[in-house]
Amino acid sequence: MAEIQVGAALARSTPAVNEKTPLHVLLLGNFRGSGHAAERSSPKPVVVDRDNLYELPEQLGVRLDGLLASSDGQTQDIEFHEYEDFEPDQLFEKLEIFEHLRTLRRRLQNPKHFDAAAAEVLAWTGPETSASPSSNDVPVSAAAPGSEDLFADVLSQSVDGGSSPLESGDWNGFIQGVLAASAIQRVDPRQDELVAVVDEAIQETMRQLLSGPRFRSLEMNWHGLRFLTFQIETHAKLKFYLLDMTEEQFHETLGAENWQESWLVEAIITPSKTPGATSWGLVGCLFPFSTREEDLTVAKRFGSMVEAAGAGGVIELLARKGQWLNPDDAIHETWNDARMKMPMTSIAGLWPRVQLRLPYGKKYRSTERFLFEEISSPGGSQLAWGSPVWLACAAIAHGFNERGWGLDTAAVSQFSDLPLYFDPADDGDAYPCGEHLLTDQESAALMEIGLSPIISFKNQDRVQIRGLQSLRGGPLHGPWKEA
Repeated sequence: MAEIQVGAALARSTPAVNEKTPLHVLLLGNFRGSGHAAERSSPKPVVVDRDNLYELPEQLGVRLDGLLASSDGQTQDIEFHEYEDFEPDQLFEKLEIFEHLRTLRRRLQNPKHFDAAAAEVLAWTGPETSASPSSNDVPVSAAAPGSEDLFADVLSQSVDGGSSPLESGDWNGFIQGVLAASAIQRVDPRQDELVAVVDEAIQETMRQLLSGPRFRSLEMNWHGLRFLTFQIETHAKLKFYLLDMTEEQFHETLGAENWQESWLVEAIITPSKTPGATSWGLVGCLFPFSTREEDLTVAKRFGSMVEAAGAGGVIELLARKGQWLNPDDAIHETWNDARMKMPMTSIAGLWPRVQLRLPYGKKYRSTERFLFEEISSPGGSQLAWGSPVWLACAAIAHGFNERGWGLDTAAVSQFSDLPLYFDPADDGDAYPCGEHLLTDQESAALMEIGLSPIISFKNQDRVQIRGLQSLRGGPLHGPWKEA
């Protein structure tokens, strides 16, 4: 059984609240992508609302580094100045890898350059590709934290984390991976078929880009921020703040032996100990937690930090549905044992993820500069799933707007008009807005082990949170408990 290493406990703070006390919600997450490289000082909270939301990407210097640019292994950094920069049309114009493919397509249509261009494409679809495993044969490995190459994150076909073609600068390996994923193997050297191969390579490259762990996490954080600020109207007594950091920073800080003395603990706790300052009322963590021992240790310390600030906290938990619901599964046993040994009365854990945008394609969100269908296979894995923490923060904020500090964290919260994707290959049914369509019995079982599940409704654009409970079970503690 995993032993959770916590260290000395932090003293709990109980800041007094009254009807004039504001609710300040703090969101911990990576909002700048690779924009932390040159930073030396500790991050500071940044207020966010509807008025400054669309200016923030440029102000914060949002970017991603190390994207594949060309066949010689060169990489490219890309900056995001506005929300539209996350969209396929903008990426198609800005990224050099797409310029390379566009140029190749033009060469195929020019008789003077056709032979050389055709030879390049035919080299992609040679014997190596036909021998390559298909995307259905070998699972795509999870990206290693801090990976230098977005495409390598996605296209690595080794479950043991071995080097991918992109990590070794192998352009042909990359393009073969793209073609394997698109199910195109070999073609005849005719112009129309060669152009079709390049068109499919463009589409599959964009799919790999959008689904890459670093890009998807960054994009979903910004979509989540927009969801929250437009769901909830902020004002003088209700404000949202973001505290920007990398996931590596977060885990290194709370995983260190002297974590109690860290800048993060100071940022969370200091307001509660400063006369006249407004304490954090709710802290949402956008870095998900697995049931591994290391993650459980960090989760416990996060809970201790939030409790010491007199706040409540919300986190996302990671496990497969069967692991949560099967009492005989090792993950279920490890989790249930760990949560009951940790004083997690101030932390709510949410599962599963939720859709934060519709997929790109002709039916839902068409592109203008090239033909693109984001969804190429059934199963829902290509949908834009984001953290349920956004919904939990919205639920608390809505309760505060309705009832002040008398808000009821056990109340049912409903969210409508969410992205609803109908898969034409799936008998006309929509994918649920939450990642899993749970029965009432399954929802009850999840609540019995301390989770606050996202409840979806079949073929409906809404979800519910049927109360936020603590990971220990029972009421979620926070400033509202003291009101």
